[in-house]
Amino acid sequence: MSPVERLSRSFVPVWWLSGDPGARVLVDRAVQDLVAWGKERCGIPGFNLSVTDADDLDPGQVVALAGTVPMMSDLRVVVVRKLDAAKDDLLQALVRYAEAPSPTTLLVLSGEKFPTNRNKDATDWAVELSRAVRRGGGEVVYYGTRDVIPADHARAHAESLGKQLSPSAARALVAICGPELAPLEREVEKLAEYCADQDEIDEASVAACASILAEAEVWDLTGAIAARRPDQAVVLMQRLLEDGEAPHKLIAMVSWQVRQMLSAIALMRAGASADTASRTSGLKRHLVDRLDRAMIEEPGALDAAGVIERIAAANHAMNSRRVGDRAAFEQLVLALCGRS
Repeated sequence: MSPVERLSRSFVPVWWLSGDPGARVLVDRAVQDLVAWGKERCGIPGFNLSVTDADDLDPGQVVALAGTVPMMSDLRVVVVRKLDAAKDDLLQALVRYAEAPSPTTLLVLSGEKFPTNRNKDATDWAVELSRAVRRGGGEVVYYGTRDVIPADHARAHAESLGKQLSPSAARALVAICGPELAPLEREVEKLAEYCADQDEIDEASVAACASILAEAEVWDLTGAIAARRPDQAVVLMQRLLEDGEAPHKLIAMVSWQVRQMLSAIALMRAGASADTASRTSGLKRHLVDRLDRAMIEEPGALDAAGVIERIAAANHAMNSRRVGDRAAFEQLVLALCGRS
């Protein structure tokens, strides 16, 4: 049962919504749904709706907001986000309020799970807040990535956009982008625009849309890696990551381009023309022309086996969750540039 469905059955004054970092999109959507429910019932939002981040509040302010009688309405809505970054005094004030909340206020608290505190004497706010919310008649909801099948989530999001994402296309998309839900949703939205004239998004569309980005934006990164230009590679890598591209997707694209590049280099070392190398390897001709001559003419300039081994290791690190996806990708780029 979703929070809004639960709320529609009987009023719940306090909601504490949190989750794994990879499930933040689920937390955000639940918050949006609760706010939408509240806006329909709180009269003039300018009087009775407050949305703020925990680091912008002092303890007295949030309690005063939540405890204020709504103006010309039966309901006030107060939303406090990023609670995992809140200071102890604010959390203590929220614990006290949650135990005896106002019956005319819908208080929605959200954030990622609280960081682990190595000090055994420190307050476990996840436990304290959960207990207080439940004692006061509120609800605690935690969203974990293990509870969601990424391919099914991608298909559901496509359906919400009026598109049908085939099962094979959904699996291909997860293989390219990785299992994180927010990047998956962004890619589904790009695909929906790419397939504006068709109802179904198939596997060919996923590959075609991915190849557009690969050729247009990722080749510069691959070229910098191949030429062992770490400073340039780091700048290009950060730009792609800051644009919201999923590390899992980027590593798949770089891997594919590197394999094409290695094939073209091997062919040209054997005497093939640029046209033949392009046609056989699948690497576009203008990209073949951009290959560093040293990589072609010097046998030891590029260690093909080492490159493939490092890419495989990075993929394993991502899939096994030994390190974060972004960290694994950053380590791979530096390693391929000879910085590890």
